[in-house]
Amino acid sequence: MKKSIHIALLSIFVSFSSVSTFAKTTEQSITFTKGTNQKTQIGKFEGYDDVQYKIYAKKGQVLKFKVTSNNNLANMNIFSPGKKPGKDEAIFIGSTEGQVGEIILPSNGEYTIQVYQMRNSARQNKTVNFQLYVQILDQKSQHSKKFDAIGELPCSLNLGQPTRQCQFGVVRQGNGAALLTIFSKENKEYILKFNNGKLTSPSGKTQKRGDLSLVELNTNERFEIPDAVIYGG
Repeated sequence: MKKSIHIALLSIFVSFSSVSTFAKTTEQSITFTKGTNQKTQIGKFEGYDDVQYKIYAKKGQVLKFKVTSNNNLANMNIFSPGKKPGKDEAIFIGSTEGQVGEIILPSNGEYTIQVYQMRNSARQNKTVNFQLYVQILDQKSQHSKKFDAIGELPCSLNLGQPTRQCQFGVVRQGNGAALLTIFSKENKEYILKFNNGKLTSPSGKTQKRGDLSLVELNTNERFEIPDAVIYGG
């Protein structure tokens, strides 16, 4: 009986070791043809394998992306320069935020876009055929409006959705008066008007917590707005 248990445990150990040992990472660099700022990569992998794309961009640029695949098996994560999949936290996690969107890049350097499949399909050794679309935009070409400041702030746009980061641009008029535009990854814009640091339009619920305004619109759209966004500094 003991011998059987030992053999079973050994089989489990070998099974997990095999997954770790034989999972393959393919690395590719994304470069744009002269005069263009977008590209579509076509790829394929299976099981626990993944594909990691390297792309250089500058701080403040906008990375737009979309991944499509057979049976929607492909997921993607994006890592800041110097950060590695499996070791560091991603700045975009596709399994919770979706497989299409855009982010403002926080620093200069080479970003990593990891394409993989979730464990439940990976353990079945399924083959994933995918297309990854990427585009790099400067802020001025992304949003034609001129802002005094741009950045990201915490938001939740659907009931039950975890808090994520939304891009914003703000035009400050002084003394707590400002026009704040918030951009969602679904390409929807929210325009909020403030006077004396208080929301005046559109109508919504506002709760003050220290130097943070918690704004709720339409019962399910929530934004966390620091005073520094409105007043500067």
